[in-house]
Amino acid sequence: LARADVGIAMGAAGSEVALQAADVALLADDITRLAEAHRLARRTVRIIRQNLIFAMGAMTVLVVTGLFFHLPLPIAVIGHEGGTVLVVLNGLRLLTDPIRKGRDA
Repeated sequence: LARADVGIAMGAAGSEVALQAADVALLADDITRLAEAHRLARRTVRIIRQNLIFAMGAMTVLVVTGLFFHLPLPIAVIGHEGGTVLVVLNGLRLLTDPIRKGRDA
């Protein structure tokens, strides 16, 4: 596992060394959960990219507006903090993923 590109350990009863060395540790002995974890990882990367693009775009707009159009500081702060809240809310969408429903049952 330590030399693999991606190491996957399965089962809560698996050896402690294997679980520590693995990149992905599935606590259930169900291989179908691996596909769900892969889908969740891809969704996570998409949301991270959305957040980065939105945050950088918002900062660019605020900086350009502040430099060339004399944006008042309170409005700039509200814009910055509002963008931060939107990024956090966008990231929280991951909590609604169906993979979490299987764990709660």
